[in-house]
Amino acid sequence: MDKKIIKPNVILIITDDQGYGDVGCNGNPWLKTPNLDAMHDDSIRLCDYHTDPMCAPTRAAVLTGQYSMRVGVWSTLNGRYYLNKNTKTMADFFHESGYKTGIFGKWHMGDEYPYRACDRGFDQVVSFGGGVIGETPDYWDNDYFNDKYIKNGETKDFTGYCTDVWFDETISFIEDNKNKPFFCYLPTNAPHDPYNVNPKYAKSYLQQGLSDKLSKFYGMISNIDENIGRLENKLKQLGILDNTIIIFMGDNGSSGITTDAEGFVTDGYNANMRGKKGQVYQGSHKNNCFIQWHNGKFGKPRDVNGLTSHIDLLPTLIDCCNLKGEGLKFDGISIAKDLVEGKDALNKDRKLIIHCMQLDYPEKYKDFTVLTQDYAFIKTKNDDQENMLLFDMKNDYGQKKNIIKENMSMCNEYIRIYEKWWDDVTSNGQYDYSYINIGHDDREMKLTCHAWHGNTNMAYSQINIRKGIYGSGYWTLEVEKEGKYSIELRRWPRETNLLLSEGVAKIPATEKTHQRPEGKVYEICGAKISIQGNFQIQELSSKDSAATFIVDLHQGKTKLQTWFLCKNGDCIGAYYIYIKYIS
Repeated sequence: MDKKIIKPNVILIITDDQGYGDVGCNGNPWLKTPNLDAMHDDSIRLCDYHTDPMCAPTRAAVLTGQYSMRVGVWSTLNGRYYLNKNTKTMADFFHESGYKTGIFGKWHMGDEYPYRACDRGFDQVVSFGGGVIGETPDYWDNDYFNDKYIKNGETKDFTGYCTDVWFDETISFIEDNKNKPFFCYLPTNAPHDPYNVNPKYAKSYLQQGLSDKLSKFYGMISNIDENIGRLENKLKQLGILDNTIIIFMGDNGSSGITTDAEGFVTDGYNANMRGKKGQVYQGSHKNNCFIQWHNGKFGKPRDVNGLTSHIDLLPTLIDCCNLKGEGLKFDGISIAKDLVEGKDALNKDRKLIIHCMQLDYPEKYKDFTVLTQDYAFIKTKNDDQENMLLFDMKNDYGQKKNIIKENMSMCNEYIRIYEKWWDDVTSNGQYDYSYINIGHDDREMKLTCHAWHGNTNMAYSQINIRKGIYGSGYWTLEVEKEGKYSIELRRWPRETNLLLSEGVAKIPATEKTHQRPEGKVYEICGAKISIQGNFQIQELSSKDSAATFIVDLHQGKTKLQTWFLCKNGDCIGAYYIYIKYIS
């Protein structure tokens, strides 16, 4: 890149579950997104841009320039969203190159040291626990409005709607750093469910006869669009819009649409694509990527065809911003030079691998796509049933005709491509667990069942906690400091002040927020804990709010599992635990 372009600012906006068709400029007949449409018209538009089909893997890939499998993130649950602690992030590269860095919104790469955003290159952090507001690690009963979020390690009260908060904090960060180069990561949790939004944003879609779900989903996007306009106006007022690279993208396919079992849309708009979030078809991983940079040398706004991917953003930004990172190897490729040269067709011979694996332990051949300019080869493996599909993407964009039978030789080649990729990305031991460090300092650490391994009945949301999901799993820990530790087991998070055997009242739905069910009562009479061969049991009464164990731990990797014993014979894991080094 031209060295005269000195340290442009960068704003990376990633929305949650907003698919390719969930913008007006891509032909959506109902959705109005005037500010995103204007950005589209003023940007380099990567027209064949692909992500993972799920959110945490996409974020890991964006932040590292590597396939998500390589950096240990292939799921949104079971602790498999913890980004490999030895992998540098996009924020690290910017920070080391003199940028001020901030994240405002969804992190979902780990809630404990050393996986938190503040451990991974970010100077300023405003975020929440888990991957969705209202998930198990989040502050209890957060519901998108007037919530408690984590600001630089401290829980703080915030007023207003979550998306408005993220943009408010972004604008404040930009105002504080307007005379310095900054990298701002703005990953909204909207429009992910629950579809909580002020009804004024959903009203026009309901009036068009759309379903309640789709109207609220589109309402959340309308609010995002409104905030993007507000952000661009602020950049103009500060006189820094022209030297700011703004990237907008979605993290995976749409969750607002409804499809049948074969992935064909039955409600909503998907730009003639098959598939949505979490599936294997085109609509699960093709997304928008707009790159706006007025002071850049990319030439006029235009469509840029050819396979591009989320793994390309980091190497491209390293070149655009002259970051320290030359000579490093990424799975992605920099397209900066091609854009400067005015190209509108890239990567003719490229092959991309896309996988979808919501599992604790990865399975080879499960739900993957080998994608080329002309073809999409898909192999699925579910309940021991395997399927292979091949689509001619030039003539069958909607993936309606499987041409596998007449092209088996091509399929064999695609399987070899996949197997080579698999051997490569699994060669660095990421099958191992991402161990959560304890004893790093004297601060207490909270762990939740969201990160359980070895359990398929996941209590990933606070609704699951209320329902009292049956089962138990284990956490993987690395003890940094030998000594005594206090481990406190709870049925409910500490901020509720509830006793172990108490329930919690139902919260009815309002015009803005979703219903939350009454909490199940377990008559808990005992607790058990197992760690480093240390097995303890403790009797409990109806007046107890927690069970606290004092254990001696030596350095090293270990597993921790907990159980609550109930009078009727039920046995559940402790959904929340609090660990502290005491001596």
